Amino acid sequence: MFPKTTTIVLGAVDARNTRLETAEEVARFAEDALRLVAPERLWLAPTTSLEYLPRDIARAKVAALVAGAKSAGGVAA
Repeated sequence: MFPKTTTIVLGAVDARNTRLETAEEVARFAEDALRLVAPERLWLAPTTSLEYLPRDIARAKVAALVAGAKSAGGVAA
């Protein structure tokens, strides 16, 4: 579907919303993407910058992003 040289950056946590995603939600989202993209070409990231969120919420979102990436098979986060 994508050229083998393309890296896909997937917005896995919503940076415009204070709702906290769980690591399990992030992992499921990543696993769905892994059906289309090889793990070495998939990076997980926030949908946009986290700078406008309260610091504790932003940190929790990053923690969920990292935990979800690890449980989805070591996808880069």
